[in-house]
Amino acid sequence: MERAEVLIIGSGLAGLIAGLTAADLGKEVVLITKTAELMSGSTPYAQGGIIYKGVNDSQEKLIRDIMIAGDGACWMPAVEQLAEIGPELVKKILLEKYNVKFDMNDNNLDFTEEAAHSVRRIIHSKDNTGRTIHESLIPYVLKHPNIKVYTNHTAVDLLTLSHHSVESTDIYKKPACFGAYVLNNLTGEVSAFYANNTILATGGLGQIYINTTNPEESTGDGIALAYRAGARMFNLHYVQFHPTTIFTQKERFLVSESVRGEGAVLVDKNGQQFMHKYHELKELAPRDIVARGIYDTMLETHHQCVYLDIRHKDTEWIRKRFPTINEYLHGIGIDMTSQLIPVVPAAHYTCGGVVTDLYGRTNIRRLYSAGEVACTDVHGANRLASNSLLEALVFAHTSSEMAVQ
Repeated sequence: MERAEVLIIGSGLAGLIAGLTAADLGKEVVLITKTAELMSGSTPYAQGGIIYKGVNDSQEKLIRDIMIAGDGACWMPAVEQLAEIGPELVKKILLEKYNVKFDMNDNNLDFTEEAAHSVRRIIHSKDNTGRTIHESLIPYVLKHPNIKVYTNHTAVDLLTLSHHSVESTDIYKKPACFGAYVLNNLTGEVSAFYANNTILATGGLGQIYINTTNPEESTGDGIALAYRAGARMFNLHYVQFHPTTIFTQKERFLVSESVRGEGAVLVDKNGQQFMHKYHELKELAPRDIVARGIYDTMLETHHQCVYLDIRHKDTEWIRKRFPTINEYLHGIGIDMTSQLIPVVPAAHYTCGGVVTDLYGRTNIRRLYSAGEVACTDVHGANRLASNSLLEALVFAHTSSEMAVQ
């Protein structure tokens, strides 16, 4: 049995930020993850970057880009909150407090371009941004005196008055969460972890698909936990497929949006560009449009993939800018500086999830949700590129602040 003021389930960016925020406010935090180490979830796989504020950028421009990418299905209050406080939190938390090392250009942050953005506003760390952020935060979590970490521990059920109270009449009270039953993966023992407030930060559900960019642990645990407890769900049918993952027989490795943002074009098996037929922004159209364009082209050409071509860029620049992708491709016998990259769409991001308000609160008292498991409805029907890390940062921070009040 374990007791805490705040229980965090998950150790991606949302989980770490939620834990650190609560701990810095003086609360005793227990953070659990079902993996063997804190470096887990989709955050370490996020290559492209995180939205900041570019030159000649504005809240209005970011709001418009998010709404267009989301096909107008986004919830405006959440989008406005993200655009208003997001860049400031990137500065205050990631740049200043935790000193995350983003790429620089002449002593200024280097901004890259990604699909459906009207300006260059993405800051990055080569093509390994999520891992860089994660590596910067983990030491602070491990040494924080108010945070106790349990690795190899899986939440199997949320504790609620409706299902687990020893008082039978508690079923008539407003639903409330007071922790979780947690499985020790190594011993098989299940224990109760009691908490005044619980924050779900368990990530998405990509592993229910055969082809996905998500890690093995992305199995929709948090969605299942919350659903069984009676939490509301929105937009679970909005699952984003990333347009460009490397086509191999064994896995789907992400090729960041920023590769196209830096000038790569899509071609079919005959070397012909095709995205001009689908959108005026061509390769930089919203992800859902690019993914459908690729799929249609595969059907039309009777070919199992299409190709990314960035061979026109300088060889050393490619290797320096995209070292992770270059290394992976080299390992499977492809030189991205001189050869075409075979790509196909794959399940990438869960836009829907556990419904929350602007402060991460669900319809169950004392239960909060942040990150990909949550549906803040910032993303609508299709997430804007590099908005996942920003949403995780913003709503993990606000939900944790609310949870400790």
